[in-house]
Amino acid sequence: MKYFIGVDIGGTKTNIGIVREDGRVLAKRKLPSDTLDGINTFVDIICKEISILLIENNMKLEEIGNIGIGIPGTADSENGIIEYSPNLFGTDVTIRPVFEEKLGRKVTLVQDSWAAAWGEKLFGAGKAFENFFCVTLGTGIGCGVIAEGKIFKGTMNSAGEIGHTPIIMGGRKCSCGNYGCLECYSSGTGILKQAMELFPEKLQGDERAERVFELADNGDSDAAGLINDAVEKLAYGLALLVNLFSIDTFLISGGLCAHKKRIIDPLPSLIEKYGYESWTRKKRIRVIQAELGSDAPMIGAAFINWGNNNRDRKDRELIFLSPIPRDAIWGGRLLKEYFHYEGYGNQVGQSWSFSAQEGASNYILNEKYRGKTLADLWKRHPELFESGFKEFPFIISLVAPVDDLSIQVHPDKEYARKKGFPMGKNEAWYFIRTEEDSSIVYGHGAENETELRKYIDKEEWNSLICLKPVRTEDFVYIPAGTLHALKKGNIVYEVQQAADITYRFYDYGRTDQNGNRRILHLEDAIACISYEKPAGNEESRVIYENKNCRLTRYHNDENFCITKIEINGFSKIIFEKYQLATVIRGNGIVEGMQVSIGKSFLIPAGYGEVSLDGDMDLILTSEEQQAEDLTQSAR
Repeated sequence: MKYFIGVDIGGTKTNIGIVREDGRVLAKRKLPSDTLDGINTFVDIICKEISILLIENNMKLEEIGNIGIGIPGTADSENGIIEYSPNLFGTDVTIRPVFEEKLGRKVTLVQDSWAAAWGEKLFGAGKAFENFFCVTLGTGIGCGVIAEGKIFKGTMNSAGEIGHTPIIMGGRKCSCGNYGCLECYSSGTGILKQAMELFPEKLQGDERAERVFELADNGDSDAAGLINDAVEKLAYGLALLVNLFSIDTFLISGGLCAHKKRIIDPLPSLIEKYGYESWTRKKRIRVIQAELGSDAPMIGAAFINWGNNNRDRKDRELIFLSPIPRDAIWGGRLLKEYFHYEGYGNQVGQSWSFSAQEGASNYILNEKYRGKTLADLWKRHPELFESGFKEFPFIISLVAPVDDLSIQVHPDKEYARKKGFPMGKNEAWYFIRTEEDSSIVYGHGAENETELRKYIDKEEWNSLICLKPVRTEDFVYIPAGTLHALKKGNIVYEVQQAADITYRFYDYGRTDQNGNRRILHLEDAIACISYEKPAGNEESRVIYENKNCRLTRYHNDENFCITKIEINGFSKIIFEKYQLATVIRGNGIVEGMQVSIGKSFLIPAGYGEVSLDGDMDLILTSEEQQAEDLTQSAR
């Protein structure tokens, strides 16, 4: 494990941290940014705090790989000079040699907004994007530009200074000496100063920008109007960036992010309002809340050499997918609320996490594959899968019915081929949550087709079907030919072979919104039904366990392999075969990326070591694996 030190010198406080090579902050300290006694004294204080931090963690400076320092202002990194820092240091301050003399180590100077952008690129919300703006909204407004996976600096080492870009001719005076800068209107300081001029009596002596938001949240129209105007001007400034760089993704960080509904949510449409018609008509602007919080500049500064210059990262990346909602007569709000799918409707019964079906293939969220689907990756990038199948072999979904599903059966491969389908359909359910005394339809009581038809003719459905009790964390394998149905209240992770073919056997006489009964496929269903008694719950086994990680194997055959990973702390696992991963409980960090319940991602073939941290459970589906594939690689 490599360790780095990052220093984020802010306008009011300085953060110092020891950061692991996976982006996790091992330990940190804070101190006021006080330069009144001179630069040498301030640097001396920071160096002493670094020494204390190392001692507290039983480390030596020689063990540290890189030391990076983020500063508020324009930095000449090559010569170690702060060229311009209006809120703290002033003009043309040589600071790197002072640090290097006291520490006896090389250090790198970088603008704090660039450092924040780089931290997010390596370990935060920017990991999926090759091009984005990272805009910090706090005391001031900063911006780091990531272009083609690297920090864009510009020939004058000042790219991204949107906060000190005039947006109003002859406007308010800025701390930089200019007039009408965006920072005067849309930063925390700018909002507060305007409030103190417009309605000082409402602040009641509370000189915080937060007070303005509190007033707005409590219904004050003056405060709400001021904030709306600040957001409008912010969007105007950000539209200038899009027009100039043709980059469509913004990550927003800083203290004002706490007010997401007022600051972040309105921005996409407002930016498009002021943008160049060529791109605004495409409605592609994305505004995402950054993930690393106030630690982003510190983390980014720590890795400014190790990452940005050397590009010491995996050639392959985790690939995140957008889920596909599917409405159903038995659907409702349960899935939307349980998995926090905010954009879903109120009749969704299942969400496809992985599908390459024609017309229903998941879109890729990573910038590298922008606009492509999982089906596109399967066809054009076979190296990501190294599969033995010709077609993508699975449909993986999350299912949460609020009413009982129809009773159905899937064909085996022989019957499927007779009907023109390339494969049959075996299926499996892992029960994420069940209600008390919950059950499923699983099998039937008929001994042969003649007896089965007698039950059907007499409509003795309750006598025919078999109910199987299920509990949370049960796993049920459903081979082709098995009569089955989920019942309401169960929340399930479902894996099925990628033949989207189902024969509906019985549907309780339900009708659709037009009063029509749903179509049954009775003869096909009868032709497919097996008269063998289903085996029941498949026996699971723990294939690896330590204090932070447990791997449980539920199923492994030529159709699919299903494994659950329980994470409680930091662990690493090496993956050689591709894995389709879905978080089914909790949240955490995977390879520096924040993940939470409902998120799905592809671990490409040959990815190698994956770091996981947090308190979460993931289900992984893959093609058939050798028994030792994971047990030898987890640690």
